[in-house]
Amino acid sequence: MSKEVMDLLQAIANIAAPAATIIAFFALLLSFIGIVYAAVQLREAAKANQSAATQIKISTAQLRADNERFQQERAVEVLREWTQFTAERDPCMIQAVRLLNDEELKFLLKKESFSIHGTKSAKLCDLLGLADPQNEKVSLTARQVTLIRAQAITYLNALEWCLAVWKDISTDSLARKLIFDEFKELADIGSSEMPLAALRRIDGGFKRISEFEKSLQAQKGKT
Repeated sequence: MSKEVMDLLQAIANIAAPAATIIAFFALLLSFIGIVYAAVQLREAAKANQSAATQIKISTAQLRADNERFQQERAVEVLREWTQFTAERDPCMIQAVRLLNDEELKFLLKKESFSIHGTKSAKLCDLLGLADPQNEKVSLTARQVTLIRAQAITYLNALEWCLAVWKDISTDSLARKLIFDEFKELADIGSSEMPLAALRRIDGGFKRISEFEKSLQAQKGKT
């Protein structure tokens, strides 16, 4: 091979070496840029996930607050309705029902006439606005029994509705405690029974009132 050819090949090699270095540099630079871009993307994704998690926490807290506010509004409405209901009712009817024994209550639920004997007959007449009994005996007509029954059942239905709301409210809600504290005042101090327990037992209904009684008794057992 001639000297001229050798010189030419050497010159080409001298030119190619820097070009390869430059190409390798740009390849390395592109690789670095790719790594940086990927890191930026991961960082942005992490920020987005953190923001989403924070938003979920905020939304959950807001939902709980809204639910508690709604339940408190329901509790206030229940107490308002109950106060209005009792203000419009004659308590003497309920007191009269409390005087009746199981047999008399069965007649009451069947809306059948019956007679009451003994000293309680005078008190019953006084509560119902009837004439003084003769020989400690008073006879109630079917119409009178129906009227007394209607008053008693209406009272229990209203109480059942109020305590159904109490049952539906979350156990850790202040609204539930508000209703509980108000209606526990109706219970007998000794037995923790709610009003007209004997009538409810014979009737077999009014489950929410019974559940409220159990809650009262459980609380009493803790004290």
